[in-house]
Amino acid sequence: MFRLHCNKCGQLKASEPNRPFYITRCQHIACGVCLAAQKTLCPICQRPFQGTEINASLPSPVASYFQDPHHLLELWKRISKFQHEQVASDNLHFWHRQQKAKDVKRDLEGLTKLSATLSSKNEREKQKINKIRDYINHYERALESDRDISGEISNSSHGLGSNTSSSLATDNTMSDEHLRSLMNMSLSSSGSGSDGQPKTKRRRSAADVNSVSFFHL
Repeated sequence: MFRLHCNKCGQLKASEPNRPFYITRCQHIACGVCLAAQKTLCPICQRPFQGTEINASLPSPVASYFQDPHHLLELWKRISKFQHEQVASDNLHFWHRQQKAKDVKRDLEGLTKLSATLSSKNEREKQKINKIRDYINHYERALESDRDISGEISNSSHGLGSNTSSSLATDNTMSDEHLRSLMNMSLSSSGSGSDGQPKTKRRRSAADVNSVSFFHL
């Protein structure tokens, strides 16, 4: 640390503690005596005076000029180390964020592919379901058509059966009437014979009747 003194007259602050000393904006130190002689100018460089009295109330930027350089160097080292660690920490977190972003991107790509695969599979399943529905509708229509045809055939069969029964009944009635007519004719013929054998004719007529009945049955 340098000895505080007036850059104009060389007076030491330590020799006269009560004498005021000033630091100028042009970075010179002048005592109150030399400054009073120059009034508004810097006693050293003659520039317009702008300065502050050196005391315990100096602003921090000005007070740093009076600190030990070794102390400032140590402070600078600590500051440098602190800032370096902060930069390293920031870089590390940034790297972790990048890795996480890569993982998220990879997962997203996988999910996108999976979604596309599931969509394609879902579409194929929909097509299969539609085909199955078409098959079901086709066979339902075919079954309904078969039922209609079966109903028509059943109705037709009932109609034919009733007509056949009526015809058979009519034929049987006619056969019975025809049989009775033949019997009457046979009896008449047997009563008016000229060969004198009425009983024989009667038996023959009965045989004829039996023959007619046999063929009718």
